Amino acid sequence: PRRAAAAEEEDEDEDEEEDEDEEAEDEEESSSSAGAARPKAKAAPGSSKRDRRKAARAAGEATPAKRGRKSGGKGRVAPSQGSGRTVAARGLPPGSLAVGRGGFEVRSLDGVLPLLSAEAVLKAVKLVSSGRPHEAASELRLPLGEQHSVRAFCKVACRELKLSVPTPTALEGGPPLSEAAQRRLSEGVAQLDANLPGRLLVVRAGTAVSEETGKPLCPLSLVDRIFETAEELHKSTAARLATYQLETCADPPFSPWDATFQRLSAGGLLPTGPVEEDMPGMFPRRPLVLRLAWDGGDAVPTCSTALYDDAAWKEQRAAGAELEWALLEAATRDAPPVLLGVPRVLLVPAEQEARPSGKGTSPREAPAEAASAGATGAPSPTTARSEGGAALLPPLSSEVSQVRLPASLLQKSVRRGFCSSAPLLEACTALLHGKGEGGAATAAPPRGGPFAMLSTLWGAMLVDAAPFDAPADGAALGIEQLLALSLIARADPGWAPPPPLARKAVAAALRTQGRDCNQWLGFMDKFYEPKGPHYGWSLVPPPPPPPEGEEE
Repeated sequence: PRRAAAAEEEDEDEDEEEDEDEEAEDEEESSSSAGAARPKAKAAPGSSKRDRRKAARAAGEATPAKRGRKSGGKGRVAPSQGSGRTVAARGLPPGSLAVGRGGFEVRSLDGVLPLLSAEAVLKAVKLVSSGRPHEAASELRLPLGEQHSVRAFCKVACRELKLSVPTPTALEGGPPLSEAAQRRLSEGVAQLDANLPGRLLVVRAGTAVSEETGKPLCPLSLVDRIFETAEELHKSTAARLATYQLETCADPPFSPWDATFQRLSAGGLLPTGPVEEDMPGMFPRRPLVLRLAWDGGDAVPTCSTALYDDAAWKEQRAAGAELEWALLEAATRDAPPVLLGVPRVLLVPAEQEARPSGKGTSPREAPAEAASAGATGAPSPTTARSEGGAALLPPLSSEVSQVRLPASLLQKSVRRGFCSSAPLLEACTALLHGKGEGGAATAAPPRGGPFAMLSTLWGAMLVDAAPFDAPADGAALGIEQLLALSLIARADPGWAPPPPLARKAVAAALRTQGRDCNQWLGFMDKFYEPKGPHYGWSLVPPPPPPPEGEEE
């Protein structure tokens, strides 16, 4: 309440100052007018700027910009960055994708930095004034080693964007701009309709046509072609398409090999030399190729691993035509990345396509309010607060209630060996299937839930030295299959395993749980002889019967 009162008093003081300035300007205008002075008509209530500003604050709208503050008068202003998804606002890293009119897609091979905004320049000036040039150079996206010219850069940028500097003396001195800094400045103050810098790769021509001629804006013959500059590309198109107005677009987690190879080659993430020429600190590191195979149904997935070899890989591309690929970055600098190939039937199973998602939304667009009931069926803090007053703790986020709490319950159920398997089954159900509001049947798996279930399970196997191999009858998954499936879930957090594999994963969890009644599942055989030597449960099968005619 004290902060709100102070903010309100500060706003009133600013409004009073602005009203005094406006009255002074009105008096000057009235005194300079040649006509006779006429009595001012009384303004209607709510017609003054102060009343309009108060009404705008009450409605939650943006108040009019104050004159003479950070604008530097009339002239050129900071370039508009359009929406928050444009290349002007976000930039375009090397190998990233941008989408334009009619589905036109282009990939930047050298990368595009975002345009300079007034907020970024003024923040850099404040950092320079406080003696932090390295942070100012990072804020302005200057090249490495150009922090010595950040003062001159800020000075020229403020002049180009017509910004008034609070302390101009802080920008005095320092070396002049280098060529790299001048290039960054010229690209940063460009307009929204300026051409993109660097090399461009056309990915998709799109469906947009010219209104004058009716021909496509981008011919299909330009797809998969590399252009050195945007000007060279625009010579072959009917309109200027590769500008800062394009919107950034994320690549899908899994894509065919041609699209994956195009993206990774554009980003410089694939080595080109043979394996024998690898160095310990080389970049990019040679990835580890992991291929999964699954025939569907009750079959157990299998996988094969090999190092990526560009020469041998060109001959084996046809063998991986039915696979979808994704590159997983390593967690450490010493570990190689993983190039994961997954069959399409494992990514989009028929059962998952036919499953209703509820209220016309896909499983990935499930509302976050589905976690209000909690992953374990406990009442949410929001409900408790509405029923019994203010809660002591803030309400849990959807990630905590839907993913982290069930994963913690699963880990405790596996390692501590509860007297019942109900907590384990409840945690697996919450992670693999989810729970809607009130336990609705149309619930969707939470985002990241399958990965949490699979990684928690194989982690418990490693810690407790549980059975690693899958049983011979294929009733449960082993640690190899759990690791492979967890890589798929890591590449695509919205992925969920098909129902046959989900059941086998739950069977693996029951098999790993430290309960005596669960230890026989999938890997212990039962040989019961009331009066024989093998009585009860046994890990080792009995010896084979002797041949006929021989004594035991």
